[in-house]
Amino acid sequence: MIHDLRTAFGKPDLPFVIASTGMAARGGVEQPPYSGYSDVERAQLWAAGIPHPDKVSSFDTRPFWRDPAQAVSTMGHHWNHSGESYFLVGKALGDDMVNLLTP
Repeated sequence: MIHDLRTAFGKPDLPFVIASTGMAARGGVEQPPYSGYSDVERAQLWAAGIPHPDKVSSFDTRPFWRDPAQAVSTMGHHWNHSGESYFLVGKALGDDMVNLLTP
């Protein structure tokens, strides 16, 4: 996808920041080798042996999980609609993009 978008827009150095899906966060955060992570999460975190492209950053969203008692709902997905979780994901995306754009 990264290669295709860079090609389509004619921007070979177009920066990308990837937030992992974090959908299995209920069990807490595991450290490398991320044995409890899905194949998609491992690929998003460049932990699956995929070559890491230049100007691409990714981060694990699992640490942003909040217990249902601290959130709006107890549905178990979408971080229980926790505004704090959404804010932290957005802030991490923005911070990583600033780092990619700063020489």
